[in-house]
This record gives sequence, structure tokens and C-alpha cells, in this order.
Amino acid sequence: MIRSFLLMMLLALPLLAVRASDDRMVQANMLNGNGEYAKAIEIYEQILKTGVESPALYFNLGYAHYKSGALAPAILNFERARLLAPNDADINYNLELAYSQTVDKIDHVGDVFFVRWVNGIKNKGNSNTWAIFFLVSFTLMVACAGFYFFGQYPIMRKLGFYVGLG
Repeated sequence: MIRSFLLMMLLALPLLAVRASDDRMVQANMLNGNGEYAKAIEIYEQILKTGVESPALYFNLGYAHYKSGALAPAILNFERARLLAPNDADINYNLELAYSQTVDKIDHVGDVFFVRWVNGIKNKGNSNTWAIFFLVSFTLMVACAGFYFFGQYPIMRKLGFYVGLG
């Protein structure tokens, strides 16, 4: 009886920690909305020290830094948020706004065309989409290798070879 109670309490501790960080996030968001940016920044950084990461956390931390006038930490946290959510329009807008406030106006030359292509393809889907795509591709490759190695007719072997290359 006591063992099961202790086991349940041990399993509930992480849930309490998540709930505590959630309460701190709500409190920090309220401080951020009321204009108390220094206090909000302290709470956001305490949440980060617990190991919790999310695009919303980095976005709100970047916003608090931006509103308090610290552009470098704001840009850093907006970039961290963009790494976790690259297609979020709010993050991209605020990042561009923070970059436009910097003193040294360095014109971004842009990426080479094939880097834009790769990044465009990479950002089309999430990790689950890419996992399914590669599992289907691997299965097709194994099937083609089977046709190539075990095919009785030359046309089946050629078909397995050329489709397996593609």
C-alpha cells in the first residue's frame, strides 16, 4: 500500500513541475502584458532553466527583451523561436522588426539558389511527413533491389535497377 502510494507520488512529480512552469508562464505573460518586462524576463529565464523549451516561450522572452530595449537578446530569442517553428508568421514578422531596429544596417545578400531550394523543400513538411516519405522510399528501394537480384526475366531486373536508382 505504501509502496504504491510512493510510486504514484514519484510519477506525479514531473506533472507538478510541468504545472508549476505553466503557472509561471501565465504569470510572466501577465507581467509582459502589463509592461513589467524585467520581471517577465526573469520568470521566462527561470522556466528555461528547468529545461522547458517552446516557440511561445522564446517568442515571449524575445518580445519582453524587445520592449525593454535590448535588441540583441530579442533577436537571439526570436531566432531560437524560429528554429522551433520556422513557418510562424508572428515570429518572422517580429524578427524582421527587430532586425530593422539595429544600428548597423547590413544588407542581406541572400542565399544561393540551391540553398533556397533545399530550405524550401525542407520546410514543406514536419518530421512525421518526412519520416513517412523516407519509409515509403526505403520500402520501394528494397522492393526494387528484390526485383533486380531475384528477377527471372531481364526486363524485370532492368526495371528494378533503374527504378531503384531513381
